[in-house]
Amino acid sequence: MRKITNLVAFSLVLFFGACNVGAKDTLTAAQHERIEKMASEYNGKIRYGASFIALDPNSKASFLGQNAPFNPADSYSGLPHAAGYEEVFMNCSSCHSLQLVMTQNKNAQGWNTIVDTMVKERGMFPPEADTRAKIVAFLSTYYGASAAPADLPKQTPSK
Repeated sequence: MRKITNLVAFSLVLFFGACNVGAKDTLTAAQHERIEKMASEYNGKIRYGASFIALDPNSKASFLGQNAPFNPADSYSGLPHAAGYEEVFMNCSSCHSLQLVMTQNKNAQGWNTIVDTMVKERGMFPPEADTRAKIVAFLSTYYGASAAPADLPKQTPSK
């Protein structure tokens, strides 16, 4: 049975590999350069510390999460669905829980510092300037220094 499974798996690899022959590369030269730069700068270390701190009920970050803005009508992420939501979701949740994001209260300068730290020290892929602006605007609006649950846009449950 194992030989048959291996044969089927090998056949699928050959078939799908052949399907990609001659496939058009959809990345631009600039995108290839960014990917190559990111790969060459990767130091091989994966840092999980922040993710574990966010999950630790005894950490300060988790205590702050008890009052973090959350609307059950939102998707699983808990982020309000507003301009910049997708950028925050895609760039932040790929490395850590969004609960970690929602426990922070920072102004635009503070969020810019956080993004810089994520890029320089945590291995985050540097976002394009317009994406970064959307991320910082969203975070400083909904998770700013004075943000409170009352500041969130009203949501209607999905049907």
